[in-house]
Amino acid sequence: MLKTGVRKPEPPPVLRPSNEGRNDISNGSHLPMKSNHLKDIVDYGHHEAIKHWLKISGFKPHSASTKADFYKLLERHIGEGKIQYGQLRRLTLELNEYGQKRLYPGKLINFKTIGLRQRFENHLKTFGLRISEIPERKTELPSKPHLDYIWWSPHEVRIGYCETHESMKPDRATLSWKAVTQTNYITISAHCGTGDIRIMMDAPGEKHPHQGTFRGEDVLGYVPYYRAKAIELLGVDDIKEPDFLKISRGIASQTAWFERKRSVDKTAHNSRVVTVSSSDVSDDPAYAASVKVDGKDRAYLGLAGFWLPGGSDKKLYRLIFMSLNYEERMLQFPGFNLADEVEYVLSRIRSI
Repeated sequence: MLKTGVRKPEPPPVLRPSNEGRNDISNGSHLPMKSNHLKDIVDYGHHEAIKHWLKISGFKPHSASTKADFYKLLERHIGEGKIQYGQLRRLTLELNEYGQKRLYPGKLINFKTIGLRQRFENHLKTFGLRISEIPERKTELPSKPHLDYIWWSPHEVRIGYCETHESMKPDRATLSWKAVTQTNYITISAHCGTGDIRIMMDAPGEKHPHQGTFRGEDVLGYVPYYRAKAIELLGVDDIKEPDFLKISRGIASQTAWFERKRSVDKTAHNSRVVTVSSSDVSDDPAYAASVKVDGKDRAYLGLAGFWLPGGSDKKLYRLIFMSLNYEERMLQFPGFNLADEVEYVLSRIRSI
């Protein structure tokens, strides 16, 4: 959080569900914001997540029935000094970087470069780069992949990129298709002490900078491009992927943590079986019987379902949907999640 006085190394600007830091100074603004200013900060797609944050942070009221009423609610909290303008900016950044993301976890090999700030600064100088004072997103629809920031603290190095993707969407008014462009956010986050890394990315559009051309241009591809950037900018030897089969099996065995709604398994006879259930997949008698027959020879290639608040030791306040894809070595979070929610899931996965 930002405080008056001398600036010191600080933890990532992630808002936590607590009463701390509500009166922090950020961007020098204490005045009530108008709705048109709030709309520039708060993406309408984030409203439900912000309502959830207000609720678990103890703000009352925390909800509104219409978009206009929601902005009035935020104005009220700002006017009463409960929320700061800068807090909303940081919350929006958090939702942009953690919400609706594909997440690629891993472990850095030889990560001494990021352990000390000066060592990391010297490494970045070889690329003509430097550490940003704060992590901040300012660029929209760049013509090529754009480096927004490189941020360092004793606990984390976070690197933010953005780029422009294009997709074809149906236009019902004209009964036609139209090209829609969007800014994709990519965040590389590495822990300085453990070497744990995750690369969080928006899903790719149908057209983006990491595709070959008709001339047969050799390109890395969307995910490999940022994996290579992580290795280069963090100054590490490589990134080791986790054992997704072990993770999938571990999640499936913890029904108090996770409720599986869909499971993609490879049987002992090398058949692929997809099981979908309105309750937990393991409650289906046919599924349970087949798993028992296969024993250790059954491979869990994918799953989808909800992380449960009841098994989270009060670290979750709502259901968090996640899917795991073994073939793409990917976790996917389709909802607008807070950072603490995603970090909780990753901590559970690391414990398997």
